Amino acid sequence: MKTSFEALVARYPDAWNLNAYANFACQARDYPTMDAVLRRAGDKRVYQTWRNGEGGYADCLTHSGEPRVRQAAADIRKREDALYRGLLYFASAVARKQGYMEESLRALDKAEPIGMRIYTGGPNMPLYYHRARALLVLKRYDEAVTALTTGLPHQPDYFEAYYYRGLAYEGLGRLDEAQRDFEQAGSLLQKLKREGKLVFTGTDEQKALYRTEMGKMLAKFKQYNVAAPEIDL
Repeated sequence: MKTSFEALVARYPDAWNLNAYANFACQARDYPTMDAVLRRAGDKRVYQTWRNGEGGYADCLTHSGEPRVRQAAADIRKREDALYRGLLYFASAVARKQGYMEESLRALDKAEPIGMRIYTGGPNMPLYYHRARALLVLKRYDEAVTALTTGLPHQPDYFEAYYYRGLAYEGLGRLDEAQRDFEQAGSLLQKLKREGKLVFTGTDEQKALYRTEMGKMLAKFKQYNVAAPEIDL
């Protein structure tokens, strides 16, 4: 393959072919050849030729023997992290809170492959939590259960995730599973209260919204005879 690529870029040394050559050199773990081809390509990048696009390109650059190239990979990672966080913010604080659930889900669908690339173990809990919140509003309860079940190993002490999964189970009529999740949520809430970690922060608007959500949660616990701490709302 290397011989064929050399013949190809000798005749057609355009950016597309050079980037494709560098990509295949990376996949073959021939990083010196990758570096040499990237030098020939200069600053011209064609991310469509790299496996997984710009993220795959950044992965390859981490193996480069040239410090300036590794720095370029770090810069890409920083941009991807900012994009990931921005998509989560749009999905949760803008789209969902304004009632645009499908738009919220589309933003999270765009965020997920980025999270798969930049985080060890894949996207973190917020992505799955916000996805489940939108799915619950749409009454897509099975999908909400799946989202929270996927997210909980990343943050197994997140009481709100158990509460919302309990609501999804309730929507499916699986009341025994709902009961277990509400009990787990109540137990974790009590633990936070005992440890003095149940602190609400944010703007006045955020605090008001959180008080409303907590009020609904405590009412649900009462409905299921779940023990929960006294909370000053």
